[in-house]
Amino acid sequence: MDTIAQKQISNDERMQISKQVKAELIDHLYEGCLPGTISGMVASIALFLDYYGYTSTHLLVFWIIFFNIMMVSLTGLYYVYTHYKSKLQLISWEWAYSIMMSGCALAWVPSVFLLPNDITRQYLMLIALYLATSGYATGTIGQFTLCVVTLNIMLVPLIVWCFIKGGIFYNIIGVYTIIYMFFMFGTNFRSTKWFKDSLKLKLENTLVSYQANHDLLTNLPN
Repeated sequence: MDTIAQKQISNDERMQISKQVKAELIDHLYEGCLPGTISGMVASIALFLDYYGYTSTHLLVFWIIFFNIMMVSLTGLYYVYTHYKSKLQLISWEWAYSIMMSGCALAWVPSVFLLPNDITRQYLMLIALYLATSGYATGTIGQFTLCVVTLNIMLVPLIVWCFIKGGIFYNIIGVYTIIYMFFMFGTNFRSTKWFKDSLKLKLENTLVSYQANHDLLTNLPN
């Protein structure tokens, strides 16, 4: 079928397919906004309870407010996209999503700098951060560069903090985080390639099937 598609699809049709693939990729990215907001706000409650009484209350409250503003803004962007999608070009919506996701990733950075000295509290934060980064790696399938940017924003501060702290425990966490980050890069890269290829193949097959069942001159069914 792929060989047939290559023979029957013109360059103009390929350009149209590429544009449609881009549109579907962006739709896929925006579909993760609402679940991301809900999970992020739940995480903010858990983080507040984890840090409360072990770090500066004023800094903690300021951080949680900023964190939730970013989460709500993500859903706000989703509703703007669904209502005004046709008003802007695809590249503009892609940039808007990338900037918003980078801002949401940045909202996680204070979780490292405000870490309590209590080892149990640190352990709980690490679980939350690793879960969050897996969500960001999944939510950016279709946009590998954005995956690299967001995971670097979220994990590099933790890696640096671990090596500054020193000691076998923190060094192991630092090394593990580096391995984990590159593993997530690889997973996102493969998933992005597979997703793009599957969308392209689906659209090509749909077009070829349409051509096979319609007259090329009149565009009427055979």
